[in-house]
Amino acid sequence: MKILKYVLWIALTFCLSWAGAISFGPELVSRSASYLSDGRIGLTRVNVSPSLKISAAVVDFSFPLTLAEQSLIGQSRAVSIDWKVLGGFELSGQIGPTKLEGFGALTSANFTLKPISFIEWDELNIQFESELLSGNNFELAQAKFTGKFIHSSQELKNAIFVASKIRGETENIPFEATVLKVNTDYYKIGQPLYQQNSEVEFRLEKTKLPRNALGAALVGGVLKLTDGELDLDVLVNDLRFFESGLKVRDFKLTPNAPKKLPLVDGLEGTWEFLISEIESKDPAFKIENYNGQITYTPEVVLHKGRAVFSKIEIKNDQLFIGQIKKGIIDVTLSSRTSPSGINLAGQGLLTMRDVADFSASMSFESVFPKFSLLNCEKQMCGAEAIKADYQIAASGSVLTGSLECEMANCLSQPKQHIIKTDNTNRFFQALSNTGILSPLSLPIAYLAISSGEVIGDGHQIKF
Repeated sequence: MKILKYVLWIALTFCLSWAGAISFGPELVSRSASYLSDGRIGLTRVNVSPSLKISAAVVDFSFPLTLAEQSLIGQSRAVSIDWKVLGGFELSGQIGPTKLEGFGALTSANFTLKPISFIEWDELNIQFESELLSGNNFELAQAKFTGKFIHSSQELKNAIFVASKIRGETENIPFEATVLKVNTDYYKIGQPLYQQNSEVEFRLEKTKLPRNALGAALVGGVLKLTDGELDLDVLVNDLRFFESGLKVRDFKLTPNAPKKLPLVDGLEGTWEFLISEIESKDPAFKIENYNGQITYTPEVVLHKGRAVFSKIEIKNDQLFIGQIKKGIIDVTLSSRTSPSGINLAGQGLLTMRDVADFSASMSFESVFPKFSLLNCEKQMCGAEAIKADYQIAASGSVLTGSLECEMANCLSQPKQHIIKTDNTNRFFQALSNTGILSPLSLPIAYLAISSGEVIGDGHQIKF
């Protein structure tokens, strides 16, 4: 009888505790949530079911993102939380429609929280999945976040964010991608970027800019934050321009040296790039690789690069003129912003790997209207004025040219075009040996030049 008496007392205590949890649980849960979060979480119309499942009609929250008092503020509706102890203590729940102030909204979400134990929350594994996360300029059909909060949720480790079916807009240009994935090894909550020591990997799969007919199979990279410095590597795979048929296998970009944080100077500095396998069908060309540097300041952008190519087709008004095989092009460009637009100047030097006594060089100046690179329509981005000087040297003979035009189609409608040769016969004989011009275009070019004004052994012609 004594054993039965003890059992009944235990059962009575358990029932009274259970009844108390159901009756006084909502108030206890509300106060506990506010106390444990330092007032960052507020619960409205809380309910505790007989199975001790907790639900709240409205949850208001505010979590700090940086020390500059930037916070994630929002409100969720129809929130419910359940728990289990089998296999370790774990909380799981559902979230209804949620608004995130300044970020967007989501229609629904599921989450799981797993601390070390019921009483030990110094380490917390979290998993969060949402449906239709949207903001002012983006929309994600689905999103998933996993990570581990440590040191009383002050630090985040091994966080992974994955989203699918992304649509967005930047500078009024729409873009879309099938998958966005971001991984970070460590992030300290509330600490500014220039004090973080983190490595972030990101990738966008099957990215498209529909209006610009531009797409890439992969846009990704690695961002490293170390002792107040930023290092960034960007990689683009299978870049395609659908209208022109131009495609690029790989594009890599990285800063010449890590940049100091905070980025008060934006992207100023020198960036190194490498582009592999650039191909086009009309006109046909194949560049094996193009590498160099871009130095950016608010006043001027400097570009130096070298392209190694296997072939470049030369065409004019869709007429085949010839092609250059196994060559190297060294390019130098500089652009300066002025009240009239963008002043672009450059020099280029062409040499052939199999022909030692041939070279072609050009220098030019042009003026473009101011434009956004992403929002560059064909009618907006054409050059307003171009001046160019060029020289072709073959076996000691030289052809020089001077060109001026008002529009980008200089070859068909030049304002002025003057061509000179120092020895016409010897130059075209040497040019014939290179095999650049086709058997049809070579005699036409010779007749056109030799019909000009005779100057010694050469000629001059004006268009």
